[in-house]
Amino acid sequence: MECSLFCPLQVQEISLEVTELLQWLEHVELQLFFSKPTWGQPEATKDKLAAHLELCKEMDSKQQTYNRVRKEVQHLLANTSCPRASSTEHSLSILEQKWGSVATQLQERKEQLSEGLMVTREFHSTIQELLMWVGGMEETLGTLPPPSYLLDSITKQIQEHKVSLSPPRSLAHTPAL
Repeated sequence: MECSLFCPLQVQEISLEVTELLQWLEHVELQLFFSKPTWGQPEATKDKLAAHLELCKEMDSKQQTYNRVRKEVQHLLANTSCPRASSTEHSLSILEQKWGSVATQLQERKEQLSEGLMVTREFHSTIQELLMWVGGMEETLGTLPPPSYLLDSITKQIQEHKVSLSPPRSLAHTPAL
């Protein structure tokens, strides 16, 4: 097909859609850059994951537009000899690279946040259990009789003390985080 009156209009419309998608991808990249995962309270990590999943849904909703624009550009390039089509081809190439890059970043961040949520929940659960154990130990130590001067009594007190100092099983076998 020769470059007709409609060709520049088609190229312009498709170029505009490509530009809009590229701008949106730039915006997503900035969001990813400025929202680094931070670990703290499980609820804060859960909120960050929820916000990130919304961004992933937005990317999924843009997938149809992305696929349609790609097909239209490829169709236009195959059926026309417009000089402006080459710049559109270059824009499509940039769009494809950026789309792949952003999709990879989104997936990696999703995995980081999911793992981070699991780790923070586990950590806070372990800390809570440790605090309960420490509180119980404080109470136990506060009620112990004063040390004895008799060897049999000292040995018995040492054995009782060893038993009371053993940490809960979940704390004794928890791998280092």
